[in-house]
This record gives sequence, structure tokens and C-alpha cells, in this order.
Amino acid sequence: MRAIIAGVVLVLVLVTSRFAQAQQARPLKGKPDRAADNASGAKAPLSLTYVANMGVLVGSDGTKVLIDALFDKPNPEYRSPEPGVLDKIIKGEAPYDGVKLALVTHNHPDHFAAGVAIRFL
Repeated sequence: MRAIIAGVVLVLVLVTSRFAQAQQARPLKGKPDRAADNASGAKAPLSLTYVANMGVLVGSDGTKVLIDALFDKPNPEYRSPEPGVLDKIIKGEAPYDGVKLALVTHNHPDHFAAGVAIRFL
């Protein structure tokens, strides 16, 4: 049953990310083109926010991606996200606001928990 839930959550994450990409790809009226803003060729800085264990929030130029950060009770030898951090992720509070994509590298309890992913979505 856990594998089914995990599979469903993973599909939801992928569908959500595709929707976000499609929305981002459409030019909006009145919104300046990013290429014009960055005519000098300078790259936007990359920010990394540690969550726990291998979990991290990666951000650049307004795009934020969570990687291996949606879990709460890993094996005792691994660190889990602090309850306050997990609450901010789920509620979408800074710095976790505007996350466009959540990635899971593999289905281990120190990288992914279906229940947390569902609450996040």
C-alpha cells in the first residue's frame, strides 16, 4: 500500500511540475522578458538552503526546487527536518514559498515520505 501511495504522490509531483513549467513558459503581458533583464550575460546567484540529511532547497532567479526534503521520520541514524522547517515547507512560508518543483531521488525514508508529500501538495 505504501508503494502505491508513493507512486501516486510521485505522479502528482511530476504533473504539478509540468503544469508549473507550462505556466512559466507562457509570456505574460506587462512582464519583462528575462533575457532583456539579463542582457549583460550575468548569471543569477544560486542559493542553497539545507533542510535535513540530504534535503535541500535550491533557488535561482525566482525559481525554487526542493530535493529530497519531503520526509519526517527517517531511520534513527539520519537527521529529519526540524518540525518548524517542515511546517514552513508545507505552508509555503519563506524561504520555501514559490517552490516550483519537488524532486525525490529515491524512495528511502530519509529522502521521501508519502504523507509529507501529500501535505505539501
